[in-house]
Amino acid sequence: MSKRTFGCVVVLFWITSFVVVVTQAGEVFMNDTGEVAKAFHIAFSEPIEITNFGGPFTDHEPLGQASEFVFSGGEAQYWAR
Repeated sequence: MSKRTFGCVVVLFWITSFVVVVTQAGEVFMNDTGEVAKAFHIAFSEPIEITNFGGPFTDHEPLGQASEFVFSGGEAQYWAR
């Protein structure tokens, strides 16, 4: 395999890996309620553990594994589509 072909394979591998990680990393929720959201509740079919989250909310309860969580400590503005 030539160096050029090997380089293309490596680049393709990294691009594919990046796309898989980005698409499988989590969910993005939009506030389309027409109101400013001060908190939100989310439920899962099985217990999970929240290891990282971003966005305007700074807190979540409960900590550790659970099947329902409440995120609060911020405001999510209405996002019009």
